[in-house]
Amino acid sequence: MRNKSIQRTIVAWVLFLFLLLPTSAQQYQFDRYEAIAGVGTTTIFGDIGGLSTRAALSAGLRYTIQYRISVKGSLNLGWGYGTDKGSDNENRGYTYNTFLIEPSVQAEYHFYRTMGTGYNRKGYRLEVPRFGIYGFVGFGAVYFEPIPGGNLEEDFEDDFRNVAIAFPVGIGIQVGIARKLMIGIELGGRYVRTDYIDGYTSDNSKSLDVYYLVLLNAAYRFHSFSFKRGFE
Repeated sequence: MRNKSIQRTIVAWVLFLFLLLPTSAQQYQFDRYEAIAGVGTTTIFGDIGGLSTRAALSAGLRYTIQYRISVKGSLNLGWGYGTDKGSDNENRGYTYNTFLIEPSVQAEYHFYRTMGTGYNRKGYRLEVPRFGIYGFVGFGAVYFEPIPGGNLEEDFEDDFRNVAIAFPVGIGIQVGIARKLMIGIELGGRYVRTDYIDGYTSDNSKSLDVYYLVLLNAAYRFHSFSFKRGFE
């Protein structure tokens, strides 16, 4: 039931964002494209161990459709780790490492934005984002390669698929530090259609695995166009 509720929420978000697309007002100049690169952490909530984090890397391209709405394609790499040591299942002695590859497409809605003024190489005046808060929802896939450790090596069964559907959902903040450069932080949960991110499931498992990415990123804007501005 929990997973069905999550999927209904994601579908509702996507429909809401697409309903907003026709809204527009005055013309203005804006850099529609952004190249994005980030580093951060991966935290997996599975069936082995408690809270532990490992590294994450991210790269992507954002396209601004209108003032508050953009879409982003991204490729995220994550490393995960878990151990029963110090948990309620310490006597079980399971440990794992895993590697994640996640391509996804996300729709973003900017709840709040402040604008400044800049100029392009030809001297034309541009409106430049200075600060923004946005939420995102998306669809993608994740490839994972769990490696068993501890007592899990004896009980490990690899008869599961290493690819699963993933639904990214989260929130981000951006701050402009130059006309074409912004830095930001993004927190996103990944709801996946598998219980084997950590390479293990049990009869007592009541939900699928979830992992979170916290990313510090830099975005470089390029290629100016005129288009409609909405939600004044």
